[in-house]
Amino acid sequence: MEKNLNILSQVATLGLKKEVYTEKIEDEKGFYFLALENGLIGAIYHALQKDLISQTLHDRLTKDYFAYLASDVKYQQAIKKLNQILNENKIDHIFLKGSVLKNLYPESYMRAMGDIDLLVREQDVKRVHQVFKENDILLSQRSDAHDLFIMYQEITVEIHPRIYKAFNPKYEFLLVKPWEYTVQKELFEFQFKPEFDIIYLLYHLAKHLDSSGIGLRSVLDISVYVKAYEKEIDLDVLKKMLDATGLNELFTHMLKVNEIFFGYKMKKAFYVSPLLSDERYEEILNYIARSGIHGKGKDFNPFEARISSNQIKNRSFFLLLVSLIFPRYKTMKGMYPVLEKWWILLPLAWVYRWFHLVFRKGRDTFRKIKQLRVKKEDIEKTKEIFRDLGL
Repeated sequence: MEKNLNILSQVATLGLKKEVYTEKIEDEKGFYFLALENGLIGAIYHALQKDLISQTLHDRLTKDYFAYLASDVKYQQAIKKLNQILNENKIDHIFLKGSVLKNLYPESYMRAMGDIDLLVREQDVKRVHQVFKENDILLSQRSDAHDLFIMYQEITVEIHPRIYKAFNPKYEFLLVKPWEYTVQKELFEFQFKPEFDIIYLLYHLAKHLDSSGIGLRSVLDISVYVKAYEKEIDLDVLKKMLDATGLNELFTHMLKVNEIFFGYKMKKAFYVSPLLSDERYEEILNYIARSGIHGKGKDFNPFEARISSNQIKNRSFFLLLVSLIFPRYKTMKGMYPVLEKWWILLPLAWVYRWFHLVFRKGRDTFRKIKQLRVKKEDIEKTKEIFRDLGL
């Protein structure tokens, strides 16, 4: 394991146990950005002793730490308010991902969130729009997958009528009927049964691996969740679901990566597929850490993942280019709501989008075009990692 990654492993493991790291860090800058890109600032802050790190690093971490705390308070208040609004209006709803996970961490601020994801029944989406408008939760963008709202002028709320995105048909079997795997929590709030929630979290990882990256905190989510529900999980039910979706390998290897990096040890029965060699886990760890949360690591090219995934699925590079230049109607109508009524304007919307990308986001656009040139050896390495993970 690369040196800074090894140190981050030690510090994060201690931080999650609320213990302290007692060594000096040589490459503080590299260590800091690695932790930042992988969403682990909240987990490491209290593990580092002030007298063993520079004032510069301490100041940066302290600033980030208080930002984590402030964000946690805002999101917790927003979640509580959303739950109240939906319950008062008798709308069935399920909080997804971060809203659930953050309360399973040793401290809720350790698990940052980018937005609040909610699943509602498809027939209730129009009512949600009306209720949110009455409560000053403003519509920002529509799409086929989810509608985006802004709450308190800064918090993004995603309303999902469904959780399955058709990027890989093997996951469709379970994920198209999520309400069949729920229990009623309180009033009109539901939650997924733990076996299904694990499948959903794994599916979400697979989706991000397929198009970009995941980062170490996204991996940590899996073991934090499994550990919290370890006694409640019906292993037979979970194994059947893993078999049905082909997520056995991803589940096993994410647990093992967590054991290696964060020290989370699980029952042997949770390892439902053969383990890999230490060398392969090191390759997987390096790839995940380099990618960063949502593939935004500074040394990571997200097209490395997209091109590799395309080749595994026997899709041509030409079709990938076409999909980037001419996004599907479903995608475009999310960007330009006028298309919902006037679909015939789709060609004009494409032209408008190209104009916007070239003349208003030119630097970013040309950077992404350059990223399309990925070394063949990097693609082959990534494909091997994807195959190891059963993707």
